[in-house]
Amino acid sequence: DWSTASSPEQISHFIKPHLSYNSLYLETLLLLLRSIMPKHPTPNHTINN
Repeated sequence: DWSTASSPEQISHFIKPHLSYNSLYLETLLLLLRSIMPKHPTPNHTINN
């Protein structure tokens, strides 16, 4: 249940068993989650833009 995942660590722990066969997809998904959240802007965003 996604409603029980309130932190990135819990979300990662929840989906990791399902995506353990494809770590690259997991990393991409985590990057997408980070890019969606505007709370923590990184210098990489300004360089890419």
